Parts: sequence; C-alpha cells; structure tokens
Amino acid sequence: MATQNVAQEETRGRPLPVRLSRIERFDGQPRTFFNGSSLEDLADSIEQDGQQQPVMICTKFGHPGHFILIDGERRWRAFHLIWKRTGQEPVVQSFVEVVKDLKEHFRKSTIANLHREDLSPLDEAAALARLRQDGDTIEGLALLRGRSVTYIDGYLRLNTLPDEVKKLMDPSRSKDSLLTVTQAIDIARGIPESDPELRVTVAQEAIERNLGVIDTKALIEHRTGTAGYRVGGRFRRPSDDYKVFASFLARTLSQTGRFSGLNIDNLYLHRDNESEDRGKDVRSLEDIIDKLNIILKEVRE
Repeated sequence: MATQNVAQEETRGRPLPVRLSRIERFDGQPRTFFNGSSLEDLADSIEQDGQQQPVMICTKFGHPGHFILIDGERRWRAFHLIWKRTGQEPVVQSFVEVVKDLKEHFRKSTIANLHREDLSPLDEAAALARLRQDGDTIEGLALLRGRSVTYIDGYLRLNTLPDEVKKLMDPSRSKDSLLTVTQAIDIARGIPESDPELRVTVAQEAIERNLGVIDTKALIEHRTGTAGYRVGGRFRRPSDDYKVFASFLARTLSQTGRFSGLNIDNLYLHRDNESEDRGKDVRSLEDIIDKLNIILKEVRE
C-alpha cells in the first residue's frame, strides 16, 4: 500500500491546502463504521507529526471553492476533532480529482476504501453490492478485490441480511454478543431472503446459545428443515426419516434373529485370543443395547 500511495502522489503532483470547512463528506461513502478511539489516536498523531497522507477530494458542482471527499474520511473526522480541541480551523492537504458524475464518484470512493484493512465487513458488503448493481460482474469484483469468486458471492449475500441481523455484527458489540461474518454469511446462504424473520431469529439464537460456526450451520439446517442427507436430489423430510427408521428396525430385527439360534461358544472356538475378543464384543453389545434402550424410551413416551 505504501508503494502504491507514493506512485499515486507522484502522478497527481503536489497536494493543495484546503480549509476543513470547505470539505464535505460524501453521502454515498460506502464506509459507515469508524472506531472512536482509533480516530482520537489519529488526531493525536496528526497534531504531533502532521498529516502524513493527503485526502482525495473533488469540486462540489455549482459551489466554487467547495469540495466533497472521495477518500480520507478518517483523516477528515480526525481534523474535526483537532478543530474541536484547539478552536482553530485546520488546513487539510488534499489531492483534487476530476469526477464527471455521482456514479464515478462512488466508484472512486469505493475502490479506495475496499483496499483498507480496517474496512468493516458490512461496509465492504455494501460497497461490493453497489458496484455489482452498477454493472460489475462477480468475476470483475473478485479481480478488483483480489479475492475469490466465492468470497465475493458471500459478501454480496451478506448485504441482503435484515438490518436487525446487521446490528448484531456491529464491531462495537462485545465479543460474546457479536455475530461473526462466517455465521452471517451462512445465514444469508442457508435461509431465503424471502424469510427475514427466520434470519433474525437464527442470528439471535446463535448469539444467545454462544454457537460456533458448525453448530450455527446445524441450527440453520434444523430451522429450515434441510438437515442431513439428500433423497432423490432434494433434502430429506421428516417422512423420509421415518422410512429410514422403520427400515433400520426391520433390518436389525432380521439380522439379530440370525444369531439367536447360533452356538455362541462356537463363534470363539478358533479365535487366537478368545478372552480379549469376548470382552470387546461384550462392550460393543452393551453400547448398542444402551443406545437402543434410549430410543425405546423415547418411542414409548
């Protein structure tokens, strides 16, 4: 990133000093989350060592001498903190870009933000979704982002989640009350967009029960009735489960009957270690009987 920034500065020439009051934030900015303590640290750094990297702005149409941010809102916010601390309006070193329309403005702002390490997952998802809406292909976004097609697809799905679910991903939440990106993408993939209430319910339950990724997937499958194997190209239904259960009972009863008339002692007659084999088989039979007794109890109840 450092080499890239230097190359960009060389092609843009020298930055211009612009009064902070003449620079507005971009309402279409894809980034919405800014860590408060991190902004304070940045303000401290600027006050102590000066502005290390210029912001990127463009002229505000119809308002000569006024500008709108393209890239650098963290620095812009930090300068406002400095203004509040000192009471003196700062001057911001800025590169002025030419932007022909809102679409190009958003694209420039989005591309600049997508490569920032501290961009929140939801902001990234919203930015990718906007670029997709504007005509970018998933493959093109993968190249732009330097990620896989699967990654892009997951983040595009992430953007479709209800606001109630997105609130559970707020980075300011405590770790034990935070829905992870992986859990959220699994919810977006596993529960149809047409059922927002179930998406919210599963997200809340995953947090309340402190579920991991695997357990969250199991919860999604359970809530949507898609748990387990497929039958004839579709996911199993409860009626399929009963057929399997009834088949298991019939098969077990038949196979058990085959051994009921055998002389058990003859089974071990020519074993090298009869005692060890008998002990191992006793433990297996006891385990089977215990499990069958549990099933028997549940069926009776």
